[in-house]
Amino acid sequence: MKIGFMSGLYRNEKEIIENSKGLAQIAANEWAWAFLRGMEENLQGPMDIINSIFVGSFPKHYKRLICHSSKFSHAEGSNDIDIGFLNVFGLKHIIRGIRISRYAKRWGKGGDAIILYSLHMPFIYAAIKAKKRNPDLKLCCIVLDFPENMDLNKGKKIGPYRWLSAINTRYIYKNLKHLDCFVLLTEEMKKPLNIAEGRYTVVEGLVDEARFANKHANKPREKKIIFYAGTLYERYGINDLINAFMLIPDTNFELQICGSGENQGFIKDCARKDSRIKYLGVVPPEDVVALEIEADLIVNPRRNVGEFTKYSFPSKNMEALATGTPLLGFPLYGIPKEYFEHMFLFTDESVSGMANRIKEVLDFGSLALYEKGESARRFVLENKNNVKQAARVLDMLKAISAK
Repeated sequence: MKIGFMSGLYRNEKEIIENSKGLAQIAANEWAWAFLRGMEENLQGPMDIINSIFVGSFPKHYKRLICHSSKFSHAEGSNDIDIGFLNVFGLKHIIRGIRISRYAKRWGKGGDAIILYSLHMPFIYAAIKAKKRNPDLKLCCIVLDFPENMDLNKGKKIGPYRWLSAINTRYIYKNLKHLDCFVLLTEEMKKPLNIAEGRYTVVEGLVDEARFANKHANKPREKKIIFYAGTLYERYGINDLINAFMLIPDTNFELQICGSGENQGFIKDCARKDSRIKYLGVVPPEDVVALEIEADLIVNPRRNVGEFTKYSFPSKNMEALATGTPLLGFPLYGIPKEYFEHMFLFTDESVSGMANRIKEVLDFGSLALYEKGESARRFVLENKNNVKQAARVLDMLKAISAK
């Protein structure tokens, strides 16, 4: 099959991070590249990338007013394009949609399918235009989140932003009927999207084995390192993790935190009060993995609070399990139960309960922790690697195309 990948991939993560004012979508970018490599392994050949980078608007969230177009080839035989746009709030979606659709219509004339990476309005608009040119073209969308949940700051926005956001959400839901199939993070996602059986497959996460060639070692040591990497928002539990850690009196415990978000100030204040807390800032993905491998325990403090937990599988959980470092977290609704035997679970949602559980887990000893982490690593690398997960998507596309 000739399949195009419509995405917002970063070809140079360092450049994107340097030009971003706030959050860059690094985790989503890693997921997309891993998925693409898994698809190409199954296809035994390259896909063409139809790209337009996911960045915030100038000047508040990104330093560049103009994102330029360029042709590139990510693999031998691929014909890829990065489609530029004027990076102005409101206008960028319109410009992206028009420019991507022009290219997608030409590409789609000889293509079999286009996979859209996320429910992004310009992508949906462009893909529908391509399908009108070639009715046999199949459209598959990877749904990482619902459009109304994609902006963590939405509750703070007023006026034109809220109005345009509502238009964006309505457009997406109205045009889902033009998409042939979906890749969902959780089974529950099918309900709000009203997707029928046979039109979706669930891929809660995936692991690119090449990123996790190094293994966590059983290295007994005096200092115990607890690690967190991710978005620093209170809704994700980072404040609770810090407060829980500060209740633990052990001087040989250290909490390392990577990431950015609105709670950076709180974290820095706590680090000044407690020298055991180390805020490392925004760290490149490969360095995050190295830090995770060196840690004794990775913690995800997100609780089952809010409707969105039914519809999400934290990518940081999958990454943590692949490192071989044991993971401690809550049994979130969106996580299949098969994962729970490969991680440690919080049993008490209070801050003091979290503190007690962290200490209890680390008191198990280095050998027990190593064995737990190694079991988890084998589980995800063997069963949830990007090649196997992508194969399920390809099988669905083939079945849809055969109808």
